[in-house]
Amino acid sequence: MCVKGLVARPYQDESDLLAMQALVQRIWSKECHIHIGDLAWQRGRWKAGKPDWPTMLWEIEGSIAAWGWMQLPNEFEFLVDPAVPDLVDVVLDWAKSETLSIQLKTAVLDTEAHLIDALLRHGFQAVDGWFFDYMSRPLHNLPEPVLPPGFTARAVALPDDFERRVQVHRKAWSVLPFADGERVVTSKLTPEAFQETVTTWPYRAELDWVVVSPDGEFAATCCTWLDEKNGVIELEPVGTDPAYRHLGLGSAVCLAAMNAARAVGAQDAIVYARGDGAYPVPRILYAKLEFVGYGRTRTYVWG
Repeated sequence: MCVKGLVARPYQDESDLLAMQALVQRIWSKECHIHIGDLAWQRGRWKAGKPDWPTMLWEIEGSIAAWGWMQLPNEFEFLVDPAVPDLVDVVLDWAKSETLSIQLKTAVLDTEAHLIDALLRHGFQAVDGWFFDYMSRPLHNLPEPVLPPGFTARAVALPDDFERRVQVHRKAWSVLPFADGERVVTSKLTPEAFQETVTTWPYRAELDWVVVSPDGEFAATCCTWLDEKNGVIELEPVGTDPAYRHLGLGSAVCLAAMNAARAVGAQDAIVYARGDGAYPVPRILYAKLEFVGYGRTRTYVWG
């Protein structure tokens, strides 16, 4: 496939991350499966302690029109400007050449017709399994958070809160409330990875909120990422220390963070919740906060 004026090049440095985010910001809508916060969160927490994964950028007249990365051996993430639909074929050919696995796997939003059409054309097949519901709510009518006596909510203060902020995330994401019972896993967030995250645009500590217990422990957290151009925040990640669950802290910290984002100009909030029955708690939480679904991911496999 030939696209006029196309230049392909590998990812070089953090300026390229900003260029990738610029593409996301330029084309973002509720028919796009990626927010600028996704790139900041994913690349920040994976860069430290892990080899950089293969990442390619495609430019037309100096502007990024597509990008793709492989999380080897077979996980593939990509974005293509809908104004250049033929470029999807170029990106998929690159991904096929990079995979170290028999199968190549990717997920897109069910509204991204230009991506889905190309995936099917290249022999990818939709597969069943867990998926994300994409949910949103406006911020103009937010209630105030309600906390149990002695608990408070506030923004993270760095560097003083750095260690506690890492620990509350690790605790929240080391015991997960699946439908068939709690499962013990190991959080991948390290201090080094979180340091990468907090120095990656558009992280803002004043939009990263925690609930503090009466004894000074961080009990729950909600980080929001603001896309000022589109007026939308993404909630990612949200978590509660298992020792403090069932107290309403998850709802309270999300409301506190969303109120803070509204105060600096955000108009809408989005969040991705597991939509399948195996992991129902996040979706129930966001539905109670009046988030409404607007799309879901579908996974496609080649090979």
